[in-house]
Amino acid sequence: MSVHPARLYVDNALKRRQMRAANKPYSMFTVGPTHCAQKPSNISREAEAKIQHAIQHAWTESTLWKYGNGLDAFLHFCCREGITRDQCLPANEFLLCAFAASRVREIAGGTARGAIAAVKAWHVVHGEQWQGGLQLRYTL
Repeated sequence: MSVHPARLYVDNALKRRQMRAANKPYSMFTVGPTHCAQKPSNISREAEAKIQHAIQHAWTESTLWKYGNGLDAFLHFCCREGITRDQCLPANEFLLCAFAASRVREIAGGTARGAIAAVKAWHVVHGEQWQGGLQLRYTL
């Protein structure tokens, strides 16, 4: 008997939350090497380390907890829709709109905007281009 993919996702999300509770709430927002298309090839490692430090400390711990939950909700939405991880992050505007609209009349607008902010933060941390635009603003 096979386990439904959504059930596996929920189990894994719970494990991630337990790990974050034991360690830090923002493990998925950990900054690695700076990703920037305009990064000069001769920039010093010290300058790059300072950028990483600034980005890593750009949000308070409570914000990172909320963003962790928002990103979990986005990944769960992608799983329910049959979208693979490599297709959902980085996210295109259509997917962002679909996620924002997925719980209309179920959650407050501020909650939806917070979840979108979490996905945007992931893009910032990972140096990916944010594709949220006018359609997303109207959807929210």
